[in-house]
Amino acid sequence: HPDPRRDRRHTRVISWLRENSLPLVTNWLAIGEAYHLLSDDAATARKLIRWVTGSMLIDERASSDVPRILEIMEKYEDLPADLTDAALLAMCERRQIREIATFDSDFAVYRTKTRATLVNVLA
Repeated sequence: HPDPRRDRRHTRVISWLRENSLPLVTNWLAIGEAYHLLSDDAATARKLIRWVTGSMLIDERASSDVPRILEIMEKYEDLPADLTDAALLAMCERRQIREIATFDSDFAVYRTKTRATLVNVLA
C-alpha cells in the first residue's frame, strides 16, 4: 500500500482536522465502510476505529432512520445512493447538520427533505 501521508487527499483532511473546531459526528455505517476500504491493512483499519471512537460522536440512531434511508435510496437510485450515503444524509437531516466532510462526489447531488444541499468542507 502507498503511504497515506503522501496522498494529497490525506493531507487535505489532516489540514482540515487541525483547523476545524466543530464537533465531528458519524455513524456505524460510515465507520464500517471506511473499515472495509482499509481492510487490506488490518493495523491501519484498527487505528481508524481507535481514532474515530476517541475523536468523534457516533450517532446511534440509524435504525430509527430506516424509513428515510429507504426514501433517499429510492430517490437517488440512478446514482445509486448506497446505504451509507443515505444513512449519513438522513442523520444530517435529523441532527440539522449542514456540513459534511467527504470525497464522495454524490453528495454534491443529494438534497435534504427541505431541498437544501450539504456543504462539503473538503470540496
